[in-house]
Amino acid sequence: MTHRQLQLAVATLVVGASVLALSSTAAAQGIGVDTLERMIVPTDRRLERGERIYESQCSGCHGKDGKGLEQGYPVDKYNHAAPDLTEAQYRYGGGPIQVYNTITQGLPDDAYHPVFTDVLRYQERWAVTHYVRSLGPTEGMTDPKDVVASAKEAARNGRCDPNVMQDI
Repeated sequence: MTHRQLQLAVATLVVGASVLALSSTAAAQGIGVDTLERMIVPTDRRLERGERIYESQCSGCHGKDGKGLEQGYPVDKYNHAAPDLTEAQYRYGGGPIQVYNTITQGLPDDAYHPVFTDVLRYQERWAVTHYVRSLGPTEGMTDPKDVVASAKEAARNGRCDPNVMQDI
C-alpha cells in the first residue's frame, strides 16, 4: 500500500466514524413538533399506505378486516384475544398518539403487542395508525393532554435508546 493509499484509507475511516457518530446522534434527535403535527393528520396517501402495511404486518393477529381473530386467540400471557378494531376496542386509548405508541412501544403491563420500531419507519407507523383508526369509530377519541405533551417533548428533544446513548 502506498503512502497516498494509506492516507486515503485513514481519511475514509475518520470520515466514516464521524458519519456514524453523526447518524447515531441524529437518530436520537426528535422529529420536530411541526412534523409531529403533520403526522397526526390522516391523509388519503397515509391511509392507502397504512392499509398495505396493515395487511402484511397486523392482519395475522387483528384479522384482515380488523375484527380480530376467533375468540380466545392468545396474543398475550393473559390469553386476551386481539381487540376488534372495527369497534374501537383499544385497551390503552384510541387517540392517534396512543395508537401510534402501541405500534411503536408495544403495550404496558406485560400485555403482548409487537414493537415495530425495527420493522417500520415512523412515517409507516403513522400510516398504520391512521388506517387502524379508520376501521372503526373515532369520534371523541382524542389523546389526553399529558400524552400530547409527552409526544411534543419527544418530538422536540428526541428519545434515545440507552444502549445507543452509551455508544455516542
